Amino acid sequence: MASHKLKQPDWGNDSRSLAFTLRHPKFNEHLYIILNAYWQPLTFELPLLNSEEGWHRIVDTALPSPQDFSDLKTAPLIASQEYLAQGRSVVVLMARQLIAPVF
Repeated sequence: MASHKLKQPDWGNDSRSLAFTLRHPKFNEHLYIILNAYWQPLTFELPLLNSEEGWHRIVDTALPSPQDFSDLKTAPLIASQEYLAQGRSVVVLMARQLIAPVF
C-alpha cells in the first residue's frame, strides 16, 4: 500500500490521486481534501494542526451509508496523522476545535 507524504507530490504519468488543503482565513475554516482515483487504497499523511484542533471526517465515499457523510457537529475525530483512503473514493476532513472535558 502506497503512502503519500505532505509536500511531495507525485507528478508522474501514472499518478491517480490528489490531496490538498483549503483555508478560509476570514472564517478560520480549514479543509483537507483527498481524491483517490486509484483502484487500491492509499495512505495520506495529514497536515499538522495546532494543539487545540483535530481533523474530523466529514465525507468518506468508501464508507457505507449513512457513515459516508457526517454532520459537522458530530463528525468523528481522526486520531492518526495518516488517513487510509480506499480506492476510487473522496475524503473531506475538517479541522475543528477539540472539546475539552468538563470537570
